[in-house]
Amino acid sequence: MPKQATYYLGRVSKINLTNEKFLKALSSPSSFRARDYLWTFINHKTVEEKEKVKYVYAELAKYVPSGGVKQVDEAQHESKDVEVDRQLIASSPFVYIPEWSGIAFQHIWNTIEQKAFIKNFGKIISATFGEFFVECEIEPIAEYLQFIRKLKTIKRIDRLQGSVYPPNPLFGRLWDSLRKYLKDRELQKLSLKEEAYESGKIKSSIIEILQTLSEDQITEELLFDKKVEFGDAVILMAADGYGKAKVEGHDGKREIVVRTSDVIQSFKFDAKPEPEQLYDIANGVFEEIAKKRYMEHGKNSHN
Repeated sequence: MPKQATYYLGRVSKINLTNEKFLKALSSPSSFRARDYLWTFINHKTVEEKEKVKYVYAELAKYVPSGGVKQVDEAQHESKDVEVDRQLIASSPFVYIPEWSGIAFQHIWNTIEQKAFIKNFGKIISATFGEFFVECEIEPIAEYLQFIRKLKTIKRIDRLQGSVYPPNPLFGRLWDSLRKYLKDRELQKLSLKEEAYESGKIKSSIIEILQTLSEDQITEELLFDKKVEFGDAVILMAADGYGKAKVEGHDGKREIVVRTSDVIQSFKFDAKPEPEQLYDIANGVFEEIAKKRYMEHGKNSHN
């Protein structure tokens, strides 16, 4: 059986960057240096279907300008050091699927871990355009059951904080009013911070909503019968990969902070994947997320 690896899921947020320019940056990226390492994209492959981009496969490469490797001298029966330019340290395969604005990328322990991938992915895109008012971030998709378990440890919610951006092309029916608010006010980003009185607590239904969504026998009537308050809608939208959010509170003994980025949706697959197979697996997971979270394709486009 091929060696397995963990792949994390997120959505790509683009500010002042069209989808066409973003795709071009994946295929013709710049490189940038951070301390001793260089970063760029390699082994790019774009697959189209019906004149639309079906997916883009590439790898995030971490390498050094030059480095020494051991080579065997067979004649002398000795080893010797040989200098090699642009020595590859590691590469993390990923697949970007425009239909979901989604990305699935491989976590490589000690070399290209999840946080390093997210940070350096955005920096490569920015470097490709000379960092000229261009922003590109991967916003993790939260795994609901883990999110619920962490939120349940909070007995009193003191603060809710989050930032979201207009979704494209999907939106969640539970937070559709928030999507419309962003659209009507022509916002490219919205930030929210709620804080309770010192002796009080924030009245949030976020755990109840998430639990209802996670049930197998849920009916639409039960789910959409209740109003989702503005603050809870921000948390839900961020959890679906359209921003970031955190919930702060107390369990009676200590302060607790739960972030949507702490509980990222993931799956296991081959460490050295075939692009089409990685797309099939990732696309299936995105489809399941959209179905379980009642997400639909919208007609408006900001990315």
